[in-house]
Amino acid sequence: MKYILTIVLALAITTSALAQKQNMENTENYIGPQLGKIQGKESIVINASQEIVWEAIFNSSVLEKWSPPTDSVEVFLQEGQIQEGVGTRRKIYAKFGKRNGSFMEHRIAQEDGRSISFMIDSDEGLGVTKILKYPGASMAITKVDGEQTTVEFIFYHKTKGFMGWLLNPMIKSQQKKQRHGALLSLKKYCESKLD
Repeated sequence: MKYILTIVLALAITTSALAQKQNMENTENYIGPQLGKIQGKESIVINASQEIVWEAIFNSSVLEKWSPPTDSVEVFLQEGQIQEGVGTRRKIYAKFGKRNGSFMEHRIAQEDGRSISFMIDSDEGLGVTKILKYPGASMAITKVDGEQTTVEFIFYHKTKGFMGWLLNPMIKSQQKKQRHGALLSLKKYCESKLD
């Protein structure tokens, strides 16, 4: 009996170690431990200070001024929050082509002045959460010099089922256009703050 318990324990330890090694090897293209795979990223240099750029991406109330598909935003602070931070939820009303809808997302990570990440929890009229798991985005900013800032915009998700897998190339193409348009609009918005 002692011999059987020793073998079972050894197998359990070996299996656990192999699973942990496998998980570590598979994290290269992931944002965080339980989020989607990176589907695309793009960056741009903005001729504005890191502070101006940070305020634009941190403050959801100005999102509609620089994010092309956004019509309006509702922000829901958590109890005890006096400003947006990790856990803050926002409902974004958007128009993608002829399709109107909204999605609810929450802030999953934030490094003040440097980066911010969101994950979409649900949507109405857009169908995002029907075919994607863990859809979200991250933006990271880096100071180039006193009046220049680089912004990196990353979209991530995992696909759901056959339809998600089948439509993923088209989704990635649309996301690329959205990232590019958003970064150009963000650049224009932030640089207008210098006038």
